[in-house]
Amino acid sequence: MLDAKVHFVSVLSFTIKPEDFPGLSREATLLAQRRGPTIHGLVEAIVLGNEEKTQLLMVSQWASRQSWSAAQWDEDVGRSLSNLVETAESFEVRSFEPVAIVRTAAGE
Repeated sequence: MLDAKVHFVSVLSFTIKPEDFPGLSREATLLAQRRGPTIHGLVEAIVLGNEEKTQLLMVSQWASRQSWSAAQWDEDVGRSLSNLVETAESFEVRSFEPVAIVRTAAGE
C-alpha cells in the first residue's frame, strides 16, 4: 500500500454504531472513488472496517502535507467528512510520515 512517493499519511478513525456502518462505509468509499482521482497529491486511499462494524478507518496517502491540507478545503470532501463526523459516536484524526516501505513477493 505504501508508495515511495508518499510523504504524508492521514488516518481518520470513526467509532460508529453497527447499524450506521453500511451507510457510512458506502459514503466513505464513494467519496474516495468519486473525488480521489481529482484531488491533487492524493496517491491512494483505503477504507477499512472492523469485524464488529463499530470502527471505520479512512487511510489516505499523500505526496505532501500541503496536498492533504489543500484537499480539506474541497466542498465535496468537507460535506462528506462532516456527515461522517456528525454520525459517528467519536472520531480521531492522526497524521504520519512514512518510516519504511517493505514489499514482499506475495504483495505483487
